[in-house]
Amino acid sequence: MHGYAELKLEQSGIPYTHLRAGEFMHSYFRQVPSIVARGAIFLPMEDAKIASIDVDDIAEVAATVLTLPATRTRSIRSPVLRP
Repeated sequence: MHGYAELKLEQSGIPYTHLRAGEFMHSYFRQVPSIVARGAIFLPMEDAKIASIDVDDIAEVAATVLTLPATRTRSIRSPVLRP
């Protein structure tokens, strides 16, 4: 679904910026008791790497991008979320 929306936006001809966060760090708060007890985070992803980002950090990037002149089209992926 996101891919379709991004494609339509790209085809529209208007400047855009896609902010692609991998995973929000706040998602792990519900697992704090298990993380503390086991000393690790266990997820059903085998050896997958996750690019987690704090919601405040992506909000800062979004605010910066929204105040820049809309002259470029780009995609920004975490963890290197820099405009």
